[in-house]
Amino acid sequence: MRLVTDLNVASGVEMRQISVRLDVEPIEMGVHRAVPCALIVNELVTNAFKHAFPEPRPDAEVRIALRECGSGYLELRIEDNGVGCPGRPWQSGKSIGWRIVNILTGQLGGSFDQESSSGTHFVLRFPAGTSRRAPDRSLTADLK
Repeated sequence: MRLVTDLNVASGVEMRQISVRLDVEPIEMGVHRAVPCALIVNELVTNAFKHAFPEPRPDAEVRIALRECGSGYLELRIEDNGVGCPGRPWQSGKSIGWRIVNILTGQLGGSFDQESSSGTHFVLRFPAGTSRRAPDRSLTADLK
């Protein structure tokens, strides 16, 4: 998840004390799956860094998880404990970022939803395709 580390540095998150927690199973996927996933992660994590914590908070956290869920499916979760995201902004398609997330979700043949709870919790589920579990190199890390 080098991408998340780079986003962390580029957005000045370290200065705002937002913790980033990674919980990523060792899953190998072809470029046709990896690129859309990386672009979705980029968009959602960037949104969390920009909007979830308008005021500094000592417990500010963004969580990224990737795992197998059910037979032949992968699940990508981007969550934060910030101010929340009212409504379902990706359905309106008003911003280019949300339009891109919708297009990429379609390319993956997946579904994208928001779970109700405090903060913001986005979940992308998509067929694994040729993706497979790699040798155990699970990535669980806290970046701060």
